[in-house]
Amino acid sequence: MATGNRVLIIGLDGMGPEALAALTGRGAMPTLAAIARRGAAGVLASTVPPVTCPAWPTMCTGVGPGRHGLFSFVRRTADGRARVAGTSDMAAPRFWQLAAAAGRRTAVLYVPAMFPADAVEPLAVSGYPAPDRPGAGAVYPPEAEPPLRRAIPLFQPNPFLAVEPRGEESPLEAAQRAIREAARADAHRITAAFDFAAAQAPLDLAIAVFSFPDHLFHAHYAAVVAPDDAPDATLAVRRAADEAFACLDAAIERLIEHFGEPATVLVVSDHGFAAKRGSVHVSECLRQAGLLKPAGLAYLVRRIARRRRTRDARQTLLAEDPWTDPGLDWSRTQAFAGYDHEQAVFVNLEGRCPRGTVAAADYDAVLERARAALLAVRDPVTGVRPVRAVRPRDELYAGPHVARAPDLLVELADGWQVRRKLAWRMRG
Repeated sequence: MATGNRVLIIGLDGMGPEALAALTGRGAMPTLAAIARRGAAGVLASTVPPVTCPAWPTMCTGVGPGRHGLFSFVRRTADGRARVAGTSDMAAPRFWQLAAAAGRRTAVLYVPAMFPADAVEPLAVSGYPAPDRPGAGAVYPPEAEPPLRRAIPLFQPNPFLAVEPRGEESPLEAAQRAIREAARADAHRITAAFDFAAAQAPLDLAIAVFSFPDHLFHAHYAAVVAPDDAPDATLAVRRAADEAFACLDAAIERLIEHFGEPATVLVVSDHGFAAKRGSVHVSECLRQAGLLKPAGLAYLVRRIARRRRTRDARQTLLAEDPWTDPGLDWSRTQAFAGYDHEQAVFVNLEGRCPRGTVAAADYDAVLERARAALLAVRDPVTGVRPVRAVRPRDELYAGPHVARAPDLLVELADGWQVRRKLAWRMRG
């Protein structure tokens, strides 16, 4: 690769234009601000749904989910069972595979949904939800894993901030500490892996994804974009967030310096966030439309027992599988919600779902009833419609793998989120 064609790609999971403007405006990310001033910046559309997976696989292959095959963190087997999706399920090559095949020295660091790690050299490390255990296939080449794990104690990112107070900490102090610690861990994770890769060989191409922004924004997005006259507690969280992003910004500066000039530097994100306005409880909508039937209070015992056996991210995903939810009476359920991140509805189709009840001839009718139920949702206080559109998969996607997609995709107004829980499950 000619020297001038070297490329460094920095990913900031969950970073949207509003948050970036707030952080750079307060001086928390001077390196990113300088990159934007010297180069070009703009807002691009994400995928539908605008979430980590399928957004990162789409960016890394250059084709849509209907062609690369990943619509979610989970892939279904022919009999409807769930397994965590990854690189072995992708039907399109990643751009780094093409570069490696052309003899380019490539590092792929912590890109979500990329497990097992692709065979590129000098280094590939899988991101969320890769298993956090040695020898599982999250590092290529395998012999790089022991020294990497010695250098990176918190090897895989944890999507949940550790906010339990320690000692005499107040809840606010615990939140501030958790924010700073998570950012430092993410910065160290990326820079240590990058330094290891660069020590093996000069790099022609590198991509590294920081997961901290997404994890922080899920808990504290409103504080990050809060105005200066916000309550003191909100501003305290905002100050911790500014310190945390300053830590990430310093890590980005270090990556650019170590990658060396001349090079093209790209800063990308998979999706953005908005301050929370409310939740659309998809299962409750389907229940009120007569398409879903809860199983009753026995749900509680069975679901707690199912979750108690799980700890890592992959097992948690499988334990939460909507297709086997013990809280539903499957014999009387015609449609059900997918995972929250899927923002979707599935028809309980005979021959596809483990306890399917809907004949193929009734598929379209059930689809339309579910669509109408979701489009009818109103905010009980303001009367606003939180659901912008409910679209069948054939309308959104094209390619040989469209059949893997959910039956209906729910597109929401900014600040609204999908929840699959029934309303009665939320009480108390």
